[in-house]
Amino acid sequence: MCYTYNILRIVYFRKENKMKKLRLFVAIMVATATMSITAFAGQWKQDNVGWWYQNDDGSYAVNLIKQIEGPWYYFDSTGYMKTGSYHLTDGWYSFREDGSCSNPISETNGTPVGAPGEGWVKYSGNISNTMQEISDGRVVYYNNMYWASSDYVNNLKDLAERDIVTRETTNALTPGAIIDFNN
Repeated sequence: MCYTYNILRIVYFRKENKMKKLRLFVAIMVATATMSITAFAGQWKQDNVGWWYQNDDGSYAVNLIKQIEGPWYYFDSTGYMKTGSYHLTDGWYSFREDGSCSNPISETNGTPVGAPGEGWVKYSGNISNTMQEISDGRVVYYNNMYWASSDYVNNLKDLAERDIVTRETTNALTPGAIIDFNN
């Protein structure tokens, strides 16, 4: 009886050992398969024509403005990123040399806001000047935002560059000097 018991124990032990090995083999295969799957994230690509963005599902951004890691970019009908100014359905958009959009971002939905014309910029002047500038056509209300024309902005830049303040030297602040503010 002892002999039979030992044989049964050996057979059971071998069977149990095979099950453990099988479980270990399956666990290793699952772990290997899981680790070998490459995480596919969206990425920028470039060729001799220009830059494009491949989405994480393998598709490409086409005919849209897309936010990628913060900035917004415009992709044309061929999927290439564009720079410069473009008139889209809801207004004009400007894109810097790196492709990022320079238009202001809507506080309502967090997307770029189209301008009323090429080169127009978000206006943030004071209310007393705004009415005159609106009546002159230099400032308009468009897409829930005030915009200043490019001519108006360039004129302001020219005025600022020409307004050179010259200061004359004075000895009024030398020790012992008396300054008379009544004159």
